[in-house]
Amino acid sequence: RVEVGRFLVASRPELAGERAELTGKGPLVLTRGNGDRIDFTGPARLEVPGQAFVMTASERILGRDDETTQSGEMTAVGAVALDYGANHMTSDGLNLAWSTREGKPRVVASTTGVTTLQAKDPNGRTAATVARGGMTASIANDKLVVEEAFDVDMTSPEEGGLHARAAVVRNLDPESRRFEAEGGVTFDSSRGSGTADRVVAKSRDEVRLYGTITKPADYDFAKDVGDP
Repeated sequence: RVEVGRFLVASRPELAGERAELTGKGPLVLTRGNGDRIDFTGPARLEVPGQAFVMTASERILGRDDETTQSGEMTAVGAVALDYGANHMTSDGLNLAWSTREGKPRVVASTTGVTTLQAKDPNGRTAATVARGGMTASIANDKLVVEEAFDVDMTSPEEGGLHARAAVVRNLDPESRRFEAEGGVTFDSSRGSGTADRVVAKSRDEVRLYGTITKPADYDFAKDVGDP
């Protein structure tokens, strides 16, 4: 077991003194000096049992930490899978970078390749996002925001189900369902279906559609049961 709290998500202070279990092919190289560094050859598995945190990678897990600048990062390469609480994510590669500004920690997570994210809301419903071109998300003040995702499919169980596709999704707030999507946007739900060049969702109940001269936005309301 190795104390790697500083190599993990710094926005969770309770992880600071945690000990992680590192298992795999190895070798594991720990370098002390101008900041601590770890280099663990895969297949590798990093687990923090007390925090429901498990990360695996087929090729390598690397980490560095600099107490002077209060920053660091952890990178997993090759068929990465991350389970954190009720959330599950897979990707070709994952980088977690953290820093502290004005005493407040901030984490940026970036993935490469096809990325899948399954997240449960407080009611236990699972929303799924697939970003074939990878995604970037930030965590600050215990709030997660998907800053940018590419070639995206989104599925949500709310309001009888929602499925949407877009070339790019930005500023996705899973809690409020705010987001911006552009590039061949299509969506379908129990309320209706539509297409647009750009969509701005202000909340669960307010969605704005934008089209172009050649491709106007379109929305078809779903018929209620019993409608002719």
